[in-house]
Amino acid sequence: MAFNLPIITTPIFGVKEQVVENQNALFYKPGNVIQ
Repeated sequence: MAFNLPIITTPIFGVKEQVVENQNALFYKPGNVIQ
């Protein structure tokens, strides 16, 4: 966030309380991987 770049993370373990989706973070569902 210090470099004004989005964070790409899963919304688990308190992350949703620290960042805002589509404002400073991009969320994806746990287990959603490209093979």
